[in-house]
Amino acid sequence: MNIFSFLISFVFLKVSTYNIINYMQDLVITNEYIEVAYSMNNITTKDNVVVANGLEHVIKQIVKKSQQGSLGVLNNMFTQPDYRLDNDWNVCKEKQTALRDEIQNELEIAVPQIEDKNFRKFNLKSLAAKRRSTTTKALKNILDRAINYDTFNLIHESILLDTEAFENRITQTLAGPEEEISLLMMCHLIALFMNTKSCDCSWFYIKETEAHSDDTCYMLYNDGSTTKTYRKIEGQWCEVNIHTNFLQPLKEQLL
Repeated sequence: MNIFSFLISFVFLKVSTYNIINYMQDLVITNEYIEVAYSMNNITTKDNVVVANGLEHVIKQIVKKSQQGSLGVLNNMFTQPDYRLDNDWNVCKEKQTALRDEIQNELEIAVPQIEDKNFRKFNLKSLAAKRRSTTTKALKNILDRAINYDTFNLIHESILLDTEAFENRITQTLAGPEEEISLLMMCHLIALFMNTKSCDCSWFYIKETEAHSDDTCYMLYNDGSTTKTYRKIEGQWCEVNIHTNFLQPLKEQLL
């Protein structure tokens, strides 16, 4: 290797290392924002909307704006911030900044104080794990409320109530605190939650989702061949596999 090639390699390594350390700094700061948001319960937003939890509200607002297809940005924000989005740490930094801005805008919180500013002692995997430890709980709570009705009880009530009364009961039950969640939002939220459950979702994770009008969510993993399918069956969300006759209610996977 000549001296010119060596110098180029040295400069590239130095810049790359700087970018990663700078990005880890962003993760530490964003994690603090997330912790503050998650600690806020039963609050009123700037738009005078009463919400159960600050972080859950922010997640729903961001997911609501997302389009069908790739989960890249959402994964970077909530499940795998240690994965280099678009092969560029600067792109990842932009998404972390966008997440902090959304938290700040929606919840009007004070900028969190970072006690330990020695960012070199951190590593991406531990920071990502810390992120997931909080976002997992928030996503679970959102999904819990979205499916917060007991199909068995509804069937039992159908025997006891007349048709009109039963239809009113169904309407009241389904129109819970998460009634604004669309099919596409539900697909995204399920996929994000499943990614947080992975021991190491940086190498195997749900990459894309597709919502179909028959209340079905198709999910594709990053290996390009593994899939998951969720479908709403008689009012209950379930993971299904028509090839193996597998069926498991989503609420069991949230336990």
